[in-house]
Amino acid sequence: MGAERPEPDVRVDRAELPPDVPDDFDPEPADPAVEPSLLDDLKTLLGDGKNYVEAELAFQTSRAGHTAALARLSAVYLAVALALVHLALIALVVGLVFALSPLVGPWLATGIVVGLLLAGALVLVQRLRAKLSEIRGMYSEQEP
Repeated sequence: MGAERPEPDVRVDRAELPPDVPDDFDPEPADPAVEPSLLDDLKTLLGDGKNYVEAELAFQTSRAGHTAALARLSAVYLAVALALVHLALIALVVGLVFALSPLVGPWLATGIVVGLLLAGALVLVQRLRAKLSEIRGMYSEQEP
């Protein structure tokens, strides 16, 4: 049987290590007789790159799933909030009709409220048409 050679005593100065290495890190002593070749370094680099890509892909997939879950919940909150605002506006319109009824009668009060709502809708439609015309003009102009 062959004679065993003693383990070399390799000490690593903590100042040579990156700052994010744990305190209890104990690097394996390198065999001084064997130097890594360029091919070994490239294989190590390729393996590290592959690990990084896999970890990044897993992280981005996880983040996308979490974002989608939050987006769904946000959409539900938005839908409920808009439904409540819609109901509040209906209550306001009904209350306005009730408030005007003793002064002008129920039919005229209904007519006044409907007329005001239609006038508001007409103003908004005219503004919408102006904006759509502006958008159409931006895409129909010929550039020199």
